[in-house]
Amino acid sequence: MGKEKEVKPDWDLAGEMCMLSIEVYETQEAMNIDQYGYHLHEFIEDDTVGTQAVVAISHEGRVAISFRGTSDFTDALTDALSIKKRWLHGKGFLFWKPRVHFGFLNAYLPVREKILSSIKKLTAENRKRIHITGHSLGGALATLCAADIKRSLKLPVTMYNYGSPRVGNKKFKKLYQKLVPDSFRFVNDKDAVPTMPKIAYHHIGNLCYMDNGGEIQINPGFALRVFDSLQDAVGFMDLEKLTDHLSSHYRDQLEPFTKKILPLFGEARETIENKIDDLEDAVQDIRKKVEKYV
Repeated sequence: MGKEKEVKPDWDLAGEMCMLSIEVYETQEAMNIDQYGYHLHEFIEDDTVGTQAVVAISHEGRVAISFRGTSDFTDALTDALSIKKRWLHGKGFLFWKPRVHFGFLNAYLPVREKILSSIKKLTAENRKRIHITGHSLGGALATLCAADIKRSLKLPVTMYNYGSPRVGNKKFKKLYQKLVPDSFRFVNDKDAVPTMPKIAYHHIGNLCYMDNGGEIQINPGFALRVFDSLQDAVGFMDLEKLTDHLSSHYRDQLEPFTKKILPLFGEARETIENKIDDLEDAVQDIRKKVEKYV
């Protein structure tokens, strides 16, 4: 048998996608993606569910979609209590059908048609590869969107997400892996969000694990994953598990691997600094909410 092909992310693309996943937290007026080599094609949002996404085009013609994550750490870590809902595509019997997190699907559906319409127009004459990204909740929405575009529009898709929670059941994972094999999910050391939801949910794509020594391991072995699982069981609400989830920490971990990472400034920096200031209060709020269910 031949040697299995080593899977590696495109580090420059990972840097670009990370910066887009940070920039999408801004309002449309404050957004400045031109500094990262992109211009805004369409700003998409739905106030009823709070979902925000941008469709952008790089100066080289690359098409990208970036989803905003949640700005509320409490919601990010307690959303795991939600039930699953049948996914848009795939076959199966009863509960063996592809199913995804109810809250994530409800956040995606209100913007789905606008996104598909925008991508159809951009690719009408040229079937370009679509690059999709997001951080936190945005990473979960990027996962759903990647599978949807591949299945609905039959376009080649690449997906990079950062600090994403698990999205669906084992059947959804199997379907997703076939549709979007070019997927990379980055997990920063002790980030707690990717460990949720815990029961009957499965991760997709290639794991890019950012350890506390500054290295990024691609699809690390079973022993490391077991060790991390034991860590997750101890001190679940430690402050470090929340600070490691910050998009700025993902940016800092990626910086040595690519020249595409740029300094944060303006409202993006101010937004992240405000989050850090509020983290200790967020930890207390999360503990109070979780205590209701344990």
